[in-house]
Amino acid sequence: MSRTPSLFACCAALGLLVPAVAVADFVHVAGFEPATALYANSQPHTIVVVDGSIADTAHGRTIPVRVRYPAQLAAAGVPLPIVVWVHGGDADPNGRNGSQQWSEAFVRADYITVHFSVLPRNAAQREALWQEFGLDASQGSSCGFNVVYVDRPRDTIAVLDALPSLGVLIPALANAVDLSRVAVAGHSFGAYTSRAVAGARLDLCPTGVGAPAGWPYRDTAFRDPRPLAFVALSPQGPGRFAFFEQSFGGLDRPDFMATGAADATPGELPADRLRSYELIAPRSKYLLYIDSPRASHGSFNLTDPNSNDFDPWLEAHVLAFLDAYLRGSPLALEALHSGALQGVSSGVATLEWK
Repeated sequence: MSRTPSLFACCAALGLLVPAVAVADFVHVAGFEPATALYANSQPHTIVVVDGSIADTAHGRTIPVRVRYPAQLAAAGVPLPIVVWVHGGDADPNGRNGSQQWSEAFVRADYITVHFSVLPRNAAQREALWQEFGLDASQGSSCGFNVVYVDRPRDTIAVLDALPSLGVLIPALANAVDLSRVAVAGHSFGAYTSRAVAGARLDLCPTGVGAPAGWPYRDTAFRDPRPLAFVALSPQGPGRFAFFEQSFGGLDRPDFMATGAADATPGELPADRLRSYELIAPRSKYLLYIDSPRASHGSFNLTDPNSNDFDPWLEAHVLAFLDAYLRGSPLALEALHSGALQGVSSGVATLEWK
């Protein structure tokens, strides 16, 4: 199905622009923090914020977006990788406003970030989506077809479709958008979205009640080939949302997940989240686990003030993962496999991979 997304942006800059570096002089600076041996690549960039919206006309959706980028590097025309961030929680017009700490960490590490809001549907719009998938209102409701199971990956794909226009519609990014190096990341329901776009198999009628015989969307996918890597913070396991036991076996691109001992939400225990790692296809898959009663659901969105001592562990390893698999950095890959996390956390946190 064709899509014709467009982006209309209105800029709001934070701070003053400083003299730009030349492209020829740019080197992505990274190393190891002397005190902790954790990966470090944060730079004192001036961060610019751009708010706008994407029109996905094929699906009748408007998608509010918030773009952040490092002013100096954009002004120099340095090609920058992109992190598309998907918020957690319910569909929310203000979803793009969240996860600011994650967004700014990415920008300080020489990335462009694109956050977006998943807008809710009214009753008529919800029934229209069910009809698109061959269900009436009674069937859609009884079979557990939550419209965000579709809207979230579709909205993400519409954002990916719009990325080539960033450099046209935000002039400062005219020579700074590297479309060949894109990742999708998210927390909670955003982690569902990340893995859906990665190609996880989905059952859009998870209760099965009322679904027509032979209905083809009990095992479907929204895989997009463009992202190189995926970050799933507080992800779901089988039996939650549209996931089932076979959902994860075909995920064939790098994936970084993080969870912890108190990362529980209604209907989802920490052990359920770990099950997704057990089932995911091997090769370039990572699990960061924090074995602490303070490792709450909010910890992995960097929003729990009772566990902000975990923030540097999470930031260092997610950024190392992105640098390894978007920038091809041997140093970042070394950092992922160094074992430094277990040492700096006194064994509270571990990173494993397969």
